[in-house]
Amino acid sequence: MPNITVYLPDEVAEVARRQAKRERTTVSRWVAGLITKYTNSGPRPGVLAAIGAIPDFPSIEELRSSYGEDAPREELK
Repeated sequence: MPNITVYLPDEVAEVARRQAKRERTTVSRWVAGLITKYTNSGPRPGVLAAIGAIPDFPSIEELRSSYGEDAPREELK
């Protein structure tokens, strides 16, 4: 298993130590558990809750059709 060094501010490191102690594990295992959970959990709950939250939001085709014609371009010299 590879080793990774992470530098944390003192107050953050203390919170990690306390939380690991509360969960009766090492800081290393506690951090590894968080990383594993974060990387394997898929979209965040807020993202899933937002899907379909704006029922009248137009599709990309509707948006593009509302642009109208392009403005004439000026020639570059």
